[in-house]
Amino acid sequence: MENVMPDICDHANDEMEFLNQITLSRPHPPSQPSATHCCDCKKPILRRRREALPGVRRCVDCQTILEIEITVNSRRNTA
Repeated sequence: MENVMPDICDHANDEMEFLNQITLSRPHPPSQPSATHCCDCKKPILRRRREALPGVRRCVDCQTILEIEITVNSRRNTA
């Protein structure tokens, strides 16, 4: 079996960095509790993500996709 530990650790580290950036960028507490399941893909949202980001509505993967789409659309609109 191939050693997958570095990949798992790298993914976890990237996820925590992502959560920290979002937490620091939030100006005020959310008005709603965190969702337990993603509003886009319906997969469970990890407890540590819900705790780090009160009011979160999407899993990491769907939030990443959304942010990429926003960035791409923003660049298209300015070009």
